[in-house]
Amino acid sequence: MKQGALASRLLGNASVYGFGLFVTRFGFFLLLPFVWQKLDAEDLGKISVSQMAANFLGPVMTLNLYDAIQRSYFEWNERDRRENLWTLWIVSVVFGIGFVSAFDWVGSDLWPLVVSQVTYGPPVRIILWTALFNNLTMIPMAVYRVQEKTRLYALVSIGSFCTMALLVMVLLYVFNWGVIGYLTGMLINAIVWCLIQSALLIREIRPRFRSECIRPALAYCLPTVPAGIMDSCGSVFDRFFLDKHVPLAAIGRYAVAFQWTSVLYTINRALKISWIPLTFRIVCERPDGREQLGRLGTLYVGVFSVFVLAVAILSSDLIDLIAPAELRQAATFVPWFALGFFLHGLTTGLGRGLDIAKRNDLTLAIACVGLIINFVTMAWLVPSYGVQGALAAYLLTTLVRTVLQIALAMRVYPRPLHWANLLCVLLIFAAGFCLGPMIATDHVALNLLLKSALVAACAFGVAVLLAGFKKPIRVAREVLMGMRLSPKIVASQGAKR
Repeated sequence: MKQGALASRLLGNASVYGFGLFVTRFGFFLLLPFVWQKLDAEDLGKISVSQMAANFLGPVMTLNLYDAIQRSYFEWNERDRRENLWTLWIVSVVFGIGFVSAFDWVGSDLWPLVVSQVTYGPPVRIILWTALFNNLTMIPMAVYRVQEKTRLYALVSIGSFCTMALLVMVLLYVFNWGVIGYLTGMLINAIVWCLIQSALLIREIRPRFRSECIRPALAYCLPTVPAGIMDSCGSVFDRFFLDKHVPLAAIGRYAVAFQWTSVLYTINRALKISWIPLTFRIVCERPDGREQLGRLGTLYVGVFSVFVLAVAILSSDLIDLIAPAELRQAATFVPWFALGFFLHGLTTGLGRGLDIAKRNDLTLAIACVGLIINFVTMAWLVPSYGVQGALAAYLLTTLVRTVLQIALAMRVYPRPLHWANLLCVLLIFAAGFCLGPMIATDHVALNLLLKSALVAACAFGVAVLLAGFKKPIRVAREVLMGMRLSPKIVASQGAKR
């Protein structure tokens, strides 16, 4: 398969994944104003602090076995795949339920040691069990990804959001349950879709336990569990220190900014869902796999940079339009969260290598460095600068981790990086990021129009740079073909070219 066919396959699959995730994220944004009418800034702060439990325990709940499935799927003998899936799925379910039950039993004693403004009550417990059932859907979703069942993945994502939105709205507006209603709706939805996806997975498995597949899977994914715990610790350090030094209302605005910017997490996830299985397939099936990873990594960064610019530049005016007055200050935090997500995109696009080389032990080293830097900077900056200090600490930690990840990935799995194109992409991104805030008129509509034009100009510059002046239309056409055609047809077309 030629370079153009690989690019269209990557972006075509990502477009289908992205469509499903975009619908859910856009629907979530439409839902936000209705949620904000029922939950004030303090309620949102309570939810944000309570989510520390899910963030911290998430990597342990299922032992990250879905990562082992995603990495080993194409290496397994076809006769054993269905039995291996059954085995790892059963191990994940049994361990997850047992672990969360044990933590829930002792949580009331441990929680007060960490959090002071929110007690270990129903909100925390509901979030904990919601996280478990959401994590139990990770193995079915991993199977959809490696099998490139893009439409099924998108359909499941959209269906899950629709039922969640319906449940939340009913419990908020019909029963008027407030925070408990919002969280209960998410719990019921997670249980329902865990059962649905388990039923779908049954078609892909054979109920025969193969203990010999457990040890290699654990050897691959267990090093990522402590790394995931450290990442999760780092992700809650901001709220841990903010809980001690900042009112709940300010934490709520901080959470709104992160929640708004998390659309970039969704976009990066859409690209990543297509990117990671494709990288494993490329290195297993192509002799020029390293060269292709270098080229596609630059393409990944260029595409993602355009979305980051759009969110960073346009969000302030959009939040002013739809948010209540007490939450509008959150708009000032959005560009900095967006910059952090851009660094995550760099890591995903250019930092693949540790997983390919099966050197997940180095992932733990990266997590350790990140955890130490995050804790020290949060402890130093948050007491003096509050939310702004938390943002600065977040950006510094993310930058260090990005540099370490890319450097180590290049060391254990060397491949060429197209530095000239990559530098030009970064310059276009920096120019747009700096020029966007300078556009400020008295009319919101005019601001949005001018800023949209700036984003479009940057997008065109990236397309010309990565595809050549005469190729952006051709690339767009190939992406659309990738959305409509199966991977085998796209591959055959790439071979004909």
